[in-house]
Amino acid sequence: MSCAGLPKSVDGSGGRVAIAGRVLGDPRARADPFREQITLDGEPLPLDNACRYLHLNKPYGVLCAFTDKEGRPTTKPDDFYEGGAILPLGGKQGYKGYLLNFMVEVLAGVLTGGGCIGRKDNPIFNNCTLMIVLDVERFRELPQFKLELEAMITHLQESPVLDGKEVLYPGEVEARREAEVLKTGIPLAAETVKKLQEEMDRYDVSVTLTELAQPTPLS
Repeated sequence: MSCAGLPKSVDGSGGRVAIAGRVLGDPRARADPFREQITLDGEPLPLDNACRYLHLNKPYGVLCAFTDKEGRPTTKPDDFYEGGAILPLGGKQGYKGYLLNFMVEVLAGVLTGGGCIGRKDNPIFNNCTLMIVLDVERFRELPQFKLELEAMITHLQESPVLDGKEVLYPGEVEARREAEVLKTGIPLAAETVKKLQEEMDRYDVSVTLTELAQPTPLS
């Protein structure tokens, strides 16, 4: 429904949405996507069951997927930090999100030894890092992989966008930034430069940072 420009509050849907043949007109309506066919303009809604459940069963007036410490839906972010939880995608039908959350905790927490939920012996250090490196050529030919990857990125970037917007692939912002700072240098706030200079002077490092500034691109 969101893809069609229809909000959860469907009073203005003009009879376009129907559940099991019944035109949807009440924003408090509920639906079971596993048992009832949901249609938009007479055609089945092209969403997986978890997404349909989230759209059609989100409590009326609740704007987020938070629960308080008693498991009750809430719109107050503070409830999450006071023992509440973030529900996986799709609410009760959100098994996909649950598995993803579980595996992230296992791989980035248990496997790295950096701490995980339920561990009491050490404080959780929430800056664990796990890197998984794949050898593409163990799966397929590298040139063909690169060709298909470039084609996929091109397809994404050719998607229709709003004025002044563009579609970026993951990491593209960082790649552009890296190219920029390699040419112009890393910008530092004056206060940061001042504090660095104070530390260098403290240890008798005979360098004046302001003299190293590069007003022109680095060679």
